Formats: sequence, structure tokens, C-alpha cells
Amino acid sequence: MGHDHEKYATELDTLLPKCAPFGVAAATLRDVREAGFRLSRALQSRTLPTAASHGDFIPQNILVHQGKLGVIDFASYSDCAPVYHDVTHFVGYLLLLGAKPIYAASSGGRKAT
Repeated sequence: MGHDHEKYATELDTLLPKCAPFGVAAATLRDVREAGFRLSRALQSRTLPTAASHGDFIPQNILVHQGKLGVIDFASYSDCAPVYHDVTHFVGYLLLLGAKPIYAASSGGRKAT
């Protein structure tokens, strides 16, 4: 599967505005957009490894019951996506949570355990 910069750019432009309500500064979002576009252009048409993707892999979609893990909400599932899609979605979500005062250790808020 070759990287499609236009598809990536469209998705990034859809997702970045959703970060503003979480307190991410407009300047930061512009920097992320510029860096993402620059890297994406460099990958245009390059073959990327793919795998099945959950599509919305965030902590709320991981359940633990009697010591067993489960994953729910496969509405955004894809049988072919870049292998890093779910991992980057998960890490990005955690970074947004970590920036919130209630989760950030340096803010004096309680640490989630």
C-alpha cells in the first residue's frame, strides 16, 4: 500500500481541530500540522507495512474483566491500515490526557493509578 498524502492531509485536518477543546494551543496545532504534512509529503507513494486496525484504539475501548482483557467498539475497524495507526492513536490520546491538569503530575493534580 503506497502512502497517500492527500488522504492523510484530509484526515489530519479533520482531527487537529478536535484537539483545541482539550486546551491544545492553536500555535501547537499549526506546528503539528506543518510537521505532519512535511513528513507525509516525504512518504508520498512509498510502500508502508499494513495490518488490520481497530481504528479507535483508546483506553476507554479496553476492558478488563476477571483478569482478562477485551477490546470493544470496532465501528472504525479497517482490514488494511498502516501498522502504526492504532499505536499512534493510543499514544496521542494519552498525551492529550497527560496535558490535562487532573492527570498531569506536575500540576499538583492527583496522579491516575
